[in-house]
Amino acid sequence: MVDTIDIVEAALTREIERVSAKRQRWLEGSRNDVRLALNLNSRIGVMGIEIDEAKEAILADDAARAVRALYALRRYDDD
Repeated sequence: MVDTIDIVEAALTREIERVSAKRQRWLEGSRNDVRLALNLNSRIGVMGIEIDEAKEAILADDAARAVRALYALRRYDDD
C-alpha cells in the first residue's frame, strides 16, 4: 500500500507542476487580450482551486483525496 501512495503522490506532484505551468501560460497570454481573458477567467480560477486541493491532499497524506485531485488535474491536457 505504501508504494501505491508514493506513486500517486509522485504523479500528483508532476501534475501540479504541469497544470501550474499551463495556468501561468494562460494568465500571461490573457494579459493583453480582453476577449481571451474573459473566456479563460473562470477556467483559470477553477484550475487554481484544483491545484490548491491537490497540494492539500498531499499535505494531509490522504490517498483517496490525492487520487481525486490527480484525476481532476489530468483533465487539463497539454496543448
